[in-house]
Amino acid sequence: MNKEIEIQKKAEELLNIGAQAYREGDYDKAEKYYRQSADMGHPQAACNLGYIYAYGRTGNRDPENAFYCFNLASINGNANASYKVGDAYYWGNFVQK
Repeated sequence: MNKEIEIQKKAEELLNIGAQAYREGDYDKAEKYYRQSADMGHPQAACNLGYIYAYGRTGNRDPENAFYCFNLASINGNANASYKVGDAYYWGNFVQK
């Protein structure tokens, strides 16, 4: 199997583990697995991390980190993240309104 395909497959597995943890309310675990998946280039994982930081699921809200994650996911083609980047500019969350 091609190395790139293996990485994509692993990133998808990590995303799914994170999503299950999120649904169960284990946001620390979700963050851990989303981070690993996002680091492998999965745009949905980066978007999901953005939501964790935007809504403070693991403690305090972190608009800077949320914007970074949404922007990264948006650049990689995630439509939801593009919407959240637009929201950040509209509302002035971390960036100038």
